Amino acid sequence: MKKLLLFLLLLLIFLIALVLYNTYNFKADNREVKAIELIKVPNDASSNLAEAIDIRTISFENEEDFDSIQFQLFNDFLEEKYPLLHQQSEHKTFSKYSHLYTIAGTQPALSLLSSC
Repeated sequence: MKKLLLFLLLLLIFLIALVLYNTYNFKADNREVKAIELIKVPNDASSNLAEAIDIRTISFENEEDFDSIQFQLFNDFLEEKYPLLHQQSEHKTFSKYSHLYTIAGTQPALSLLSSC
């Protein structure tokens, strides 16, 4: 039993020594990173986000708890606040309240849908 404890103690000391050795010999790779341009965000973006979060679009397991009025408010919010999204994208609606927007890129060959 004493030999086993001595072995475990030596193993622990060895592991601590190994960790300390690697810690002191670690060299950080300090690469220079180019600064990126700040993206201009419209002034109303934060208020739009706050308004969207205030609409209580919560799906419950029990269908009786489902509030379709809130989901319709969110649908109306999307159409009112983001009209260009509706005009310039392919928009599919599922079950009245789930949305799928497809925005075509400049290189259609790169589309995941074109490779299917």
